[in-house]
Amino acid sequence: AHRDGRAGNHAKFFVVDDICYYLGSQNLYVANLAEWGIIVDSAAQTEKMLEEYWTPLWAAAFENVPAEQRDFSVDEILGSLHIDRNDALDDMSPEAQEAALLARKAAMAGGSQNQLAVWLKGASSLRNADGFGSGSSDAYVVMRVLDADGKDVSPPQRSKVINDGGPNPTWNAMMLFEGLEKPQSCTLKINVYDKDSLFGLPFEASDWLVKDD
Repeated sequence: AHRDGRAGNHAKFFVVDDICYYLGSQNLYVANLAEWGIIVDSAAQTEKMLEEYWTPLWAAAFENVPAEQRDFSVDEILGSLHIDRNDALDDMSPEAQEAALLARKAAMAGGSQNQLAVWLKGASSLRNADGFGSGSSDAYVVMRVLDADGKDVSPPQRSKVINDGGPNPTWNAMMLFEGLEKPQSCTLKINVYDKDSLFGLPFEASDWLVKDD
């Protein structure tokens, strides 16, 4: 912790898709040091770690720090990630390129280089869907990109669940939609759900039974 009250993370720590994580001493560059670390491949343990360690740390290190005292800009970092995922196409023949793009389109995994990146920060003033005496809502978000006919043009994206997150949950997650051939005709649909508010069904099934907002 800093003397001014801010907190930091010196451990080498990263999470993959909110389902597994690494914690140890290994840097993301080559160093001639004796390193060690562990990989935890468990979605349940990763969710617990995010709730008990990373989310409070992020709040202390960034969210609760006045803007002028922050030592980095999330917007600048995310904006600098100019990743070209179509490099492999440059080495293909025109026929092979067309076949690869058609295959991606059929799998809703890309095609056009147009993409939409949505930074899901959080929500505010959510209704408590669990009711009195049952804790607070376990909120998660589902995003979909639809064409003019209301059909999905890219796989839906689902955030992690914030258990007992209250009315103001925080996600800080990036949702990426690729292969948008006609982005100007698309609509972004955003729904916020409670994982156990619909007849006790698992949230993966119950979210599709709720009418779009």
